[in-house]
Amino acid sequence: MDFKKASFRNTFLVVLILSVVLAFFYNSMVYSSKKKNLTKLKTELKEAQANLDVLKARAMNIDRVKAELDSLTRMWNVLKKYLPTEQDLPEWLREIADAGRRSGIDFLLFKPQQPVSHELYTEYPAEIRVRSGYHELGTFLSFLVNLPRLTKISHLSMNSFKNPKVPAQTMEVSFTASTFIYTPKPAQAEEEKK
Repeated sequence: MDFKKASFRNTFLVVLILSVVLAFFYNSMVYSSKKKNLTKLKTELKEAQANLDVLKARAMNIDRVKAELDSLTRMWNVLKKYLPTEQDLPEWLREIADAGRRSGIDFLLFKPQQPVSHELYTEYPAEIRVRSGYHELGTFLSFLVNLPRLTKISHLSMNSFKNPKVPAQTMEVSFTASTFIYTPKPAQAEEEKK
């Protein structure tokens, strides 16, 4: 009987030791690698969830962004009317000459200059020199800045002048009047054609 007890005890110890060894190997080989993989997957899931939250927030704003884009597009289409095209340049020059005649000034020089290219636009200046009275000059400049096309006055220089034949002409004024033509980059031009 002692043999049976010893045999049972030895068997039990062998099974217990084998179970502990198997549990240790399972833990070190299978479970720990699965646990590391599970931790990695949980981290990736959190990152993906954060990215998803950001994308959802952006998606919720898409209607607002589209409305803003439509508003800016409408505004741009209105503003483009104030920028002449190259075909409009002769008309712009005629409008300046007409404004001078209506104001009662005498042109001494009215000379379009070479265009000046900038990144998004081209400037078309015209050198102008006139003789007039103070009020006529103010009227003329007012007409120029209120033309339908964008007109900039720069390099304004005034000198007193006495003309015995026309006493109302008290000054000689020279300045540059410029208008601008929108010249988009090639990529922007392609996009606008669409």
